Amino acid sequence: MSITSVVVVFVIIWWLVLFMALPVGVQPEQEPEGGNMKGSPKNPNLKIKIIITTILTFILTTSYYLAVENGLINLF
Repeated sequence: MSITSVVVVFVIIWWLVLFMALPVGVQPEQEPEGGNMKGSPKNPNLKIKIIITTILTFILTTSYYLAVENGLINLF
């Protein structure tokens, strides 16, 4: 597997994991300030979600890479 393939797999998995993590633990504001919608999150915790997403994606990408290199997954 080339480095380009690993980077592409990492980016795809990162975005998938981030989109799955975004709604976790989000509470809507009860009385939003002017300019905010009723459903806007009070505290979305984006920094922690991005850090967790990156760590989880690194683990998943490494697992995928090792599976491909050891012949557990055949690409072609």
